[in-house]
Amino acid sequence: MLAALAGFVIGFVTSIPIGPINVAVLTKGMRESFAHGISLAIGAAVMDFVYASAAMFGFFAIFQGPRVGFLFELLGFILLVYFGIKSLRSKQTEVDNGVKLPLKRELHSSFWVGVFLYLSNPTFLGYWITVAGAIQAYKLVISEWIDNLFFAVAVGVGAATWFYVLLKFFHKRLITLKPERLRIMSRIAGCILLGFACYLGYEMISRLIRP
Repeated sequence: MLAALAGFVIGFVTSIPIGPINVAVLTKGMRESFAHGISLAIGAAVMDFVYASAAMFGFFAIFQGPRVGFLFELLGFILLVYFGIKSLRSKQTEVDNGVKLPLKRELHSSFWVGVFLYLSNPTFLGYWITVAGAIQAYKLVISEWIDNLFFAVAVGVGAATWFYVLLKFFHKRLITLKPERLRIMSRIAGCILLGFACYLGYEMISRLIRP
């Protein structure tokens, strides 16, 4: 029980800081549908579960190859640039009320966007290793596989809960906003996504040219 509670709280709190995933969830929910935003959020929450599991069970060595890490970062960079430009170029008809648009893509495509955006952030790797070390060092979770599993599952549930609350809060207000303000919000989100893309690109280039 303590393992599940600790995992839920950590998963929920970890997802709160503003980052590319939060922005992407809101952008998807605003430009396409609530279901697409939730699908992207579930993709990210599943990766929270995977990373937390790998950290708790000590499997992170499989993620630490430099070529694998660079590939995921490159995919994340491309996705951020793509959605950033798309949000900047949004038209009034694309965001009108934000809730009655047809599903232009299958929901699983949004799910995989969430997965790859998560994988593109190398800081999550060190973060979950640190969290797992602290959890086990302070004996908040008994070192048995069932407790580790409960902790990891609760991390994913906590992250998904935050994304749902965030999207639900903004989605209710989208219905009452004028199309012009929705378009402005979409462009602001696009600028933020491109800002994250620039930072990620700078980090990748810095590591490539570093002796």
